[in-house]
Amino acid sequence: AQLYTDKPHRGKGYGSILLKMLEEYAFKSGFTQVYLYTSTAERLYKRSGYVQIERLRYRDANTVVMEKNLGN
Repeated sequence: AQLYTDKPHRGKGYGSILLKMLEEYAFKSGFTQVYLYTSTAERLYKRSGYVQIERLRYRDANTVVMEKNLGN
């Protein structure tokens, strides 16, 4: 699955809102950790409490793999 904010709507907090909703749904569904990878939105995820677990080259892009513990 992908989370993407269309360019004209970026910087308005929509990505953060969507991410929070997804995390709440995951937690209510019994997940205690979530993982993701990104080559474009590392700052958004860091601000939301995600931590880097690996950095790699994926599909010709500098990509970071991140995780977050839910419910803390």
